[in-house]
Parts: sequence; structure tokens; C-alpha cells
Amino acid sequence: MKQNKSLQRILIGYILLNLLSPTALSSQSNTVDLGNSKFNQGKYFEALKLYNNAIKENTVDAKMLVNRGVVNSKLGLYYKAIDDYTKAISLDKTLTNAFFNRSILYYKQNKLTDAINDLNTAIKLSPHRSSAYYNRGYMYDEKKDYTKAIQDYTKAIGLNIDYKKAYYNRGICYLKTNRYNLATNDFTRVLDSDNSDYMAYIHRGIAKSKLDENFSAIKDFEKALAINPNASPACYNIGKIYSKLGKPTMALDYYSKAIDLNPQYSEAYFTRGITESIHGSRKKALKDLTTAKKLFKSRKDINGYKKAVKALRLIVPIPYSG
Repeated sequence: MKQNKSLQRILIGYILLNLLSPTALSSQSNTVDLGNSKFNQGKYFEALKLYNNAIKENTVDAKMLVNRGVVNSKLGLYYKAIDDYTKAISLDKTLTNAFFNRSILYYKQNKLTDAINDLNTAIKLSPHRSSAYYNRGYMYDEKKDYTKAIQDYTKAIGLNIDYKKAYYNRGICYLKTNRYNLATNDFTRVLDSDNSDYMAYIHRGIAKSKLDENFSAIKDFEKALAINPNASPACYNIGKIYSKLGKPTMALDYYSKAIDLNPQYSEAYFTRGITESIHGSRKKALKDLTTAKKLFKSRKDINGYKKAVKALRLIVPIPYSG
């Protein structure tokens, strides 16, 4: 199933990967202790200075290099952090945290193969770390290898039965691969642990609508709106259900609500335009489809742009050239 871009943007905050924090070191010098304290207080520049001093005192302390790598990562100094992790690995190839954290920075640089290779090593070193399977699953998801992504999310859940994010992301993969019953089950599991997660209601509603459980799906979208009245995808998807049920007036109303909440909602303009062209005003349809075309183009959504152009051609016939 192809996710619309609005849902993808909302998901970004939900699926961020996390660095492993600095660890307690065997050399409990005052400098190191103070550096750890400053890190825990969020005073990263001060922590960095202290870690630098500690490394000058002991250049072969691999764990200290990992700690400095975490601070450099927090400061956005990704190349320096990668260098720290790489040096640490050259000194000690059993440091799981170095491989784990470097994988995240490789991911940020869009080096997915390198990131997955590091996670492969991290998993070999620590096969019971659920977060490593979760992260690798997320990266396979990015590569659109949903089979491997689902396998890793499932492994993460096996190691941590309450791993909410793993259920959530596995549910997304099930949606993308048209396994709607399984998706429904995963989002239900998320909601069992947190019934305030409006995005889980939206995605469960999408899965239910695909199973033609239309009124149950509408209830999920309404619950999402009760939690977050600005959840434009909920309005949009209610509109799609009413279109499917042959109730264009109600569908148009909900598409309009979605657009009121998100004036940049290209899919809502497109779908409202199509509905108007069939059941409403040709003039309004042309306006909506033209807006959708512009928004798709500004977002560099080639497929969306093409379908908007095609729809406009059907409404506005090409003049006869003679």
C-alpha cells in the first residue's frame, strides 16, 4: 500500500533511532566522572572538553572514544563521531555500542548498507539487544525490503514483548504489503498500551477500511480526531470511505475539512477534485486538480503530478488541431 506523504511526515517523529549513551568507564578518573556528569546535564560542550582531556591522558581507551563519539553526535559533528567510533573499533572489536552508534550515523548519511553491516556485527556481539533488531528493521524498511524489516521487528518484539515502536512499524510494513488483518492486530496492540496514540487509530482505520470494515474504520478516525482535532489525515480517510460508500456530499465535506486543517494537503485536493468532477462542479474540480498539480510538483512527487495532469486532461479535452 502506498502511504500518502502527509502520513509519512507525521510518522517521522515516531520512528527516530536513538544513540546509546556514554557508559561508565573502568578508569574512574575525576575528569571522566565530571565529563559523564556534564553529559547527563546536557552540557555537551563542557563534556567534550573533559573527554578530550581524558583521551590525551590515555589515547588507547576505546570506551572513552565511544563516549566522545556520543558527545560529538549530540553536537551534530557526525564525521568526528564516526572517526571516534572507528578508532574505538580498531582498538576493541567487541564494543557493541561503537558499532550500534556508528550505524545510526551511517544511516543519517544515507549509507544504509554500511549501517546494516554495523548492526549485523552489533547483533552478533549482543544477540539479545532488541533495539539493534528494531533499528535494522527500520533500515530494511527504508530500503523497501519489507520482508526483512518485518522479520527484524518480530525479533525485537520477541525480545521485548512491550516494544510499542516495533509493533507500530511492523504494522506499517503490513499495510505496505497489503496484510491488513495483521496490521490491524499490531495497531490494536499499540493502542492497548497507549490509547492516546492518534496515529495508531488512523493507521488501524486505514487497515480496517481496506478490509471493508468501513464503519469501524470511521470510528477509529473519529477517535483520532477526538485526541487531535488537527489530524487532517483522519478527515481525509473518512472522506475516502464515504466516497466508496457512494455518499459524495459527505465525502466532499470531509475532504474540505482535511484541506482546512492542512492547506498543503495535495492528496485531499486531488481526491476532492475527482469527486467534484463526477458529482459536483466542473469549475471546482478544475481548481482543485490544478492546485493538486502545483502541490505535487512543489513536493517533487512525480507520480502525483502525473496523475493530476492526466485527470485535468480528462476534464479539459485537448483542442482539435485540424
